[in-house]
Amino acid sequence: MAANTAALRGITKQYKDFTLGPVDMTVPAGSIVGLIGENGAGKTTLLKILCGVNRADDGTV
Repeated sequence: MAANTAALRGITKQYKDFTLGPVDMTVPAGSIVGLIGENGAGKTTLLKILCGVNRADDGTV
């Protein structure tokens, strides 16, 4: 069984007028993943949480 490159469980982030999540996502090692969504859907926020730039309000990375 291959290891995971990333695993997010129950990630949430609250802003004044936007709430992201809860998000569960697993990226298996060696895979290529595209993150698709409308403007303002939280794609950049999710990636910043994954990279450690922002902190999630709840959940684990």
